[in-house]
Amino acid sequence: MDFIKNLTSKDLFKIILWGSAGFYIPVSIISGLLALFDIVPANLNDQQYNGIKGLIIPILTAPIFILLLAIAQWVILAIGLKVVKWGMKFFSKAKQNY
Repeated sequence: MDFIKNLTSKDLFKIILWGSAGFYIPVSIISGLLALFDIVPANLNDQQYNGIKGLIIPILTAPIFILLLAIAQWVILAIGLKVVKWGMKFFSKAKQNY
């Protein structure tokens, strides 16, 4: 409970950002390697790329996807964090009154 009370929206964003990066960076490297060896092409604007371009595209687009994913998750979870903190305050006051 103390962790939730002390957790700020900024800390929550950092956790989400590092979690998203930890997932998506290996995925983009694997995707790039598969495109480099002509196994699965990389797609960008409905065009397929193989070889060096196929390696570079997932690696260069990874930061954009990581940031968009982290922001989308943070918006939802920050609202939930505020609701939980409000609920904890409300129920702790109600518990003290009884």
